[in-house]
Amino acid sequence: MKAAICCETEDAGGLVPADFRESPFLLMVDVEKNQIYHVYGKQDPENLVFAEKIVADHCEAVICGPLEKEPFEILAGAGVSRFDGSGRKAQRAFVRFLRNQLPLIRDYIGGPGPVGHSHDLACDCGEEGDGNPETPADLRPEIFLREDTLFEISPEDASRLPDEVEIPDGLSRAEIEEWLARF
Repeated sequence: MKAAICCETEDAGGLVPADFRESPFLLMVDVEKNQIYHVYGKQDPENLVFAEKIVADHCEAVICGPLEKEPFEILAGAGVSRFDGSGRKAQRAFVRFLRNQLPLIRDYIGGPGPVGHSHDLACDCGEEGDGNPETPADLRPEIFLREDTLFEISPEDASRLPDEVEIPDGLSRAEIEEWLARF
């Protein structure tokens, strides 16, 4: 499975920004390998390129903040699940995502919400996009490829923790391993 994380830094130690548009970096994650495999830098003011990269790379989910209408519709139209991790360290947001503890972003900023008309999940309004958003001409290539371990704990370790357990911030990898041994 592939996922993407909006982040204020080019590594998972940064915060997930308050909204999708504010994100300066997009981390592309191979969930099974627990690795970041691409990092993209901001390429347009609305981050439409980020939305297009998420879709093009066949990501199943994105961890971000609330989205404006255009990127929301690109992602929702491609079936990408959107999870609100805003204000959390990317590492912590990812662990919460693995444990199904992040809220789903059901509509765009200013949209009608889940009880109104929404293009979330399965909409039958008849509106269709071409599924191929126009790409800006001045795209820059990805910043760099990465093959480093993304998180302090593996997805397997995260999933075996009780739901009420939150991993403390500020621990080294060795301290995390010692802390996990208690469970």
